Amino acid sequence: MNEPKGTTVQERKRCVICEQPRPSGIQLFESFICEGCEQEIVKTEIEDMAYYHFVRRLKKIALPKT
Repeated sequence: MNEPKGTTVQERKRCVICEQPRPSGIQLFESFICEGCEQEIVKTEIEDMAYYHFVRRLKKIALPKT
């Protein structure tokens, strides 16, 4: 697995899209999206069936409690 040097299993966060533990990505409120999924989301066209998969997964993002 290609991980940055010094990354431990404990430092990985679970991606809300692919549901895999990954060492890097973006944090959205209480949720995490790995770099690979972020790149796929950005390049996916609305006509692509994968677009709807991403929409369903993104609905899982937890908003902060006020």
